[in-house]
Amino acid sequence: MKVIKKKYSYEKINKILNELINKKALILGELIIDKYIFADAIGKSGKDSILVYKQKSEVEFLGGAAYIANLCSSFLKTQYLFHVGKKNTQLKFIKNNLNKKIKYKYFYKDDSPTITKLRYLDDYRKNKIIGFYDINDKVLTRSEEKIFIKKIKQNIKNISTLVLINYGHGEITQNVINYLKNYSDKLCLNNQVNSFNTGHYNIGRLKKVCVLCMNETELRHELRDSNSSVPKLAKELRKKIDFKYLVVTRGKFGSLIFYKNKELYCPAFEKKPIDSTGSGDTFFTLVSLCLTNKLSPLLSIFLASIAASYSVKNIGNKDHINYKKLLELTKYYLVN
Repeated sequence: MKVIKKKYSYEKINKILNELINKKALILGELIIDKYIFADAIGKSGKDSILVYKQKSEVEFLGGAAYIANLCSSFLKTQYLFHVGKKNTQLKFIKNNLNKKIKYKYFYKDDSPTITKLRYLDDYRKNKIIGFYDINDKVLTRSEEKIFIKKIKQNIKNISTLVLINYGHGEITQNVINYLKNYSDKLCLNNQVNSFNTGHYNIGRLKKVCVLCMNETELRHELRDSNSSVPKLAKELRKKIDFKYLVVTRGKFGSLIFYKNKELYCPAFEKKPIDSTGSGDTFFTLVSLCLTNKLSPLLSIFLASIAASYSVKNIGNKDHINYKKLLELTKYYLVN
């Protein structure tokens, strides 16, 4: 904070963020509907070897790249392209929960539901018990892919930031990747490791990006290295991918940003998270918007860390930080 305070005042940060309002971003990535069911453990069943829970309440909200689009729309003009399933489409819910400021277009994926991830949580401790996912992660058909790429071409002009978040559920095909290579100077990439893609996770399909953001586990998984230091891994990764900025998040241990021959560390601002779901997406969004719009790496990682600290204080992605709240938290850290 001493370093930040020497370089930035609250007024200066306010002015810098205010300049983002007229910038444009395009968001690409799978839309996910997250559903949480809260329950109390009652005890072991009298007939089966299972634990019995009593359902208390439930909440449903937009996750995945839809959450990123909602978050992004609080800071600059936002466009979002996504697919929905022909089965269990849930278009009404989606339209009601996307920020009205977002310009969005969608297409249908055959023989698929709109991706829905249901998780059961202990009502008292809020820790997750089990998850059930309704999903078809087959890649898009050629006709669906052509529709998607056509929509990208129609919406990619005059943007300052291209955010690509790939959950590995079939939307981001090789042909989509090939087209996006033309916009590597404004491309921000986050490829996530999850239960569906662990065996074939690979970020190497894009050889050049502006911002590459990943957590430490994803970095080690990509390089098959569980022992080397993060800075050493960053140097190894540069041999595979030409990035302008590499951002590595490490949960409660903070985050690192590598650029040119420099390295910058920022601590985590929240040591006791309630729910980390969406915190990585929040960090990725803010750091991407900042770096692609010429904010310094120091200010970018600082603002992204504040935003992530707000995210982990909330259950799921129902609430996200906005322009006003980010300024309030920034002011708090600058005066304390």
